[in-house]
Amino acid sequence: MSTGATRLERSLRVKHHQQGDDVLEPINRIQMIPQHRSDNGWSLGFLVTFFQFILAIFFRLDVPQGRPALNQKEQCPRIEELPNEEVALLETARLEQEKKIRDAERRRQLEQKIRELEKKKQELLQRRKRKEDRKRIEEDRRKREQERRKEEEDRKRKEEEDKKRKEEEDKKRIEEEKKAREEKKAREEKKAREEEKRRRHEQFESLQEQVSFIKQCLKSKRQEQEAAARAKYITDLEEKIKIIELEEKLKKIEMVNMKELEKQKQIRDLTARLTMAKMELDTAPPEWSELDTWPSPEPFICLEYESRPSPLGAVQQVKEEMIEIRMKSRPFSSGVFRLAYYALVEDFTEKYVVKRYMSGKEEAEILEMCEDDIALSLIASHQADLFSSQCRADLSFIEPKLLQDSKGEYFVLEPLLSGQYEKFNNNDGWADDSSEIAQAFSHFTHQSSGGQMMVVDVQGVKTGTSYVCTDPAIHFKDSSVRLGETNRREKGFEAFFRTHKCGETCQELGLDRAEADGGT
Repeated sequence: MSTGATRLERSLRVKHHQQGDDVLEPINRIQMIPQHRSDNGWSLGFLVTFFQFILAIFFRLDVPQGRPALNQKEQCPRIEELPNEEVALLETARLEQEKKIRDAERRRQLEQKIRELEKKKQELLQRRKRKEDRKRIEEDRRKREQERRKEEEDRKRKEEEDKKRKEEEDKKRIEEEKKAREEKKAREEKKAREEEKRRRHEQFESLQEQVSFIKQCLKSKRQEQEAAARAKYITDLEEKIKIIELEEKLKKIEMVNMKELEKQKQIRDLTARLTMAKMELDTAPPEWSELDTWPSPEPFICLEYESRPSPLGAVQQVKEEMIEIRMKSRPFSSGVFRLAYYALVEDFTEKYVVKRYMSGKEEAEILEMCEDDIALSLIASHQADLFSSQCRADLSFIEPKLLQDSKGEYFVLEPLLSGQYEKFNNNDGWADDSSEIAQAFSHFTHQSSGGQMMVVDVQGVKTGTSYVCTDPAIHFKDSSVRLGETNRREKGFEAFFRTHKCGETCQELGLDRAEADGGT
């Protein structure tokens, strides 16, 4: 070991005790340089002197005086040649320095993460606050809108009540005036009869006083009485004839009025159908997720019904709620009586169809048609549940709901069917041979109801043996049940069984083949 290396290590150890572990880092780096013996002593001595010079600059060490001769063979000190205690001390210092560096780096990273998490926390709190503010503003706006709508509805309801009350008062006043006129006429007639009776009584008294005159004129008096009786009989007969003629005229007028009302109804229907035919349809599928392309939501009263097993065809209201709906302004499809519109319900994520009846009909008539359609769907849904529980098929009917807007107009709401829409049979005997399950269902409804009804006009979406159907028609045997305009009663039964052929599903359900052979 050279004198310069020994002085360097001693100086570094002194620095280590005075300044800390940072001073030992150069020694550690020098010790990591591979030590080897070389014949070129000048090169090794030059390297040692160079490192001593560098260390003296950075750590302010004393540079050893003198430089080995160029021709002197000298060897750099090896770490193995140092005493074990000094080697352990140097290694311990190096490890502690590395640990401090790692700890400092971990602290710096941890502090950086803490700052980032704190920043994210502040951002989340700000976003949550902004969201709550927007939600509160939206709730306030919605409450104000509901209050405004309620005030508008109350005002309209009050106006309607005032109008109805005024009409009832006018009607009552007219009836009272009519009754007063009739009573006055009856009093006048009674007074005339009493006057006539008094006059006759006076004549009779005069005749009694003039008995002689009566005896002389007895014959002529009897003739006068007979003539009066005949005149009275003729008068009564003429009055009866007039009454009969008036009744016949009244019947004719009523028939003319009924025909006129029927003509007006037909004109309204034709006008509505012409309007529907001229209406431009929007057949392009809507952008369900882009609410900006949809109209603003409107409030509707939603009425939900359920079917009752008896009497047949009866339904009852079970739920009423207020909902908001976004409905397209143009229909995507039209039929004989209705228009179909795309709609979004329940947070504007659920896809629905709103069916609207043609204009030109009275609101009471439209309400009756909507309730009839709902009743038909509920009855068909109940029959479909029975059918699916007894065979391998899965057939169901959607259960629509009744809507009423702020103007009092009625609609039918039902979920949108996704898939290829098909028609499996109709109410006039036609059937699609590829839909054996749908035909078996119609046959099943006839037998399960004891021949009292049959669900036909089965249409909807088919997936394998699964059917989701809508808009059914039902034939009822009982003439007192009036549901829909597609009810053909027993003629509908005959039309179905005239073309129906039982298949595997009919056999699985044990349906009567005699009916399919033409019996009812």
